[in-house]
Amino acid sequence: MPAAALSTPWLFWLNYLLLASGSFALWLPRLTLTPLPVLVLALLLRRMARIRGDEALGAAHAQWQLETFWLFLLLFLALLALFLGMGLIFNEGTALDRVEGIANAFSNGGLDIYETLARFWNIREIRWFTWAGLFWALLVLLWPLQRTVQGILALCAERTPRALSGGMRWLALGLAVLMQSGFLVVVLAL
Repeated sequence: MPAAALSTPWLFWLNYLLLASGSFALWLPRLTLTPLPVLVLALLLRRMARIRGDEALGAAHAQWQLETFWLFLLLFLALLALFLGMGLIFNEGTALDRVEGIANAFSNGGLDIYETLARFWNIREIRWFTWAGLFWALLVLLWPLQRTVQGILALCAERTPRALSGGMRWLALGLAVLMQSGFLVVVLAL
């Protein structure tokens, strides 16, 4: 079924836009909650598609959007677990106070991302947590956006996201890297 034949194609596009904007929340924290409406809209779209018998395209895209939303949530919970682990290990001492000071300065806009990472790296006691945080940042920046771009490419090609070829999936990853890099350049320029 072509994307134009979907009963509410604009809702699929809206969900992908909300997911994409949430992918930039690390650079612009105001975008953190933008993926939340996706949960309700994707559940509604999946139900509507199944009622219409559109399992092939509509329900597949709605399910893809739901899975991407759950990925956002899983990555957020991983970040909480990282901070919880750091808090349990370093419940006393100056390392945790220094981390809290750096985090407060970053959230208040007093530090940029590079200076924040440099200051975290200088705290020897938490170097493993810094590596884990860098890995988490790479995942949160690229994985949900790659899935979103893959869904958009599939919607344009009138296919399900899982049916895209390996080349199209690599293209989605490349576009996600370019989008994140471009957004970072814009944020740093402002």
